[in-house]
Amino acid sequence: MDVESIVAWALPSLGLLLWAIVLAVALPRILGRFVAPGRLLRLAIVGAYAALFAVGLWLWAVAMPFSPEVRAIVTDELEPWFWGTLALIAFIIGAYLLLRFVLGFLADKARTTSSSVDDAVLAAVRKPAHVLILFAGIALWIELVPTPASVSASLGTLGEVVLILVVALFTDGVLIAYFEKRKESSRVFATAGGVLQAMTRVVIFVFAALMILAAIGMTITPIIASLGVGSLAIGLALQSTLEDFISGLLIAADQPVTVGDFIELTDHSLAGTVVRIGWRSTRIQTLEQTRVIVPNAVLARATIINRSRPSPVLRFQASVGVHYDSNLDRVRHVVHEVALAIQRSHPHATADFTPVVTFVAFNDSSIDLKVWLEATDWIHHFLVHDAFIRRLHERFAAEGIVIPFPIRTLDIPPAVQRALDRLGASPTAGVKAAVVDQA
Repeated sequence: MDVESIVAWALPSLGLLLWAIVLAVALPRILGRFVAPGRLLRLAIVGAYAALFAVGLWLWAVAMPFSPEVRAIVTDELEPWFWGTLALIAFIIGAYLLLRFVLGFLADKARTTSSSVDDAVLAAVRKPAHVLILFAGIALWIELVPTPASVSASLGTLGEVVLILVVALFTDGVLIAYFEKRKESSRVFATAGGVLQAMTRVVIFVFAALMILAAIGMTITPIIASLGVGSLAIGLALQSTLEDFISGLLIAADQPVTVGDFIELTDHSLAGTVVRIGWRSTRIQTLEQTRVIVPNAVLARATIINRSRPSPVLRFQASVGVHYDSNLDRVRHVVHEVALAIQRSHPHATADFTPVVTFVAFNDSSIDLKVWLEATDWIHHFLVHDAFIRRLHERFAAEGIVIPFPIRTLDIPPAVQRALDRLGASPTAGVKAAVVDQA
């Protein structure tokens, strides 16, 4: 091989290498002036580099001293495919960037409106628009490259399939945005929005799949019949699971509990905060920070005390007993004073509630009274109760108010007493024997 042949082969190759280096250095700087850093910038760089490098590769193939046979293959057979594919890449990248710009502009305008409909529509448009861009690019590519006639003939069917898919994606996007928006204002959607959303999406895409099968020429009647028989078989096999699923829907509709509620079963087997209500089970976080998973059917059948309804504020009683020799008016005053101080100063007590003190019973060893207090919620009422008991104990000690031990007085018949005296078994003589039991 002579020098001229070497130069003829080397110069185009060197030019292609320099072109690749220039693109690698210049494209990030040029596109960085117009596109914000992030995934979009990386996509733009990769797409522009692939397209421009393909142009350089084509120029290299044209400039290379190939034989007439190879050059004929390049110019006659490969050239339409090359330029059609390059047009496809350029179209998709350009259309994607334009869509990004238009959606960003419309999103800024939508934020200035009070309606949430335009936000939902814009959020739902993105995925269908991407599918349409891809389909338009493929249609353009089929028209530019020498594809077989059968491919061009199937373009109409492909367009029908794409249209069904676009409608399904748009409907799904609108419903997702609607569910997310309703979670902020509806307890139903906040509690079981995930279940409802999953059911809706399944229905949409199953219906879309059947329409697509019909569009490509398949008979869907046997499929629908098979789905009916299959659903019956699945229903019998998964009876307990379906019961949990239906119970989840009933919980979502009736709303005996919602996410964030503190609930307690009447048999005291479980108490905690509802973390999540799923399509099969409900997750409850106990006070011991243990996650308990309860099947929805079990929760739907149980008798539940909802400590968060109708308000998380909890009014509770604290019981106290004082000695029979106590001045009850003084006791009431001291107890009310301590309770009021706790109610006004404790961070988990409601400051606007006035405690109520009532005497309720003559007990065996004490006169009992109850004090009504109010806490911000069930979980923290234990702290309020604890603070009240501590403070009241200190105040009773300072005031000389006695909280008695249980006392029992035994009346001994005189004959028995005399017999005990003769035997020397009585600790006292001629008086009643008092036995004090300390609990």
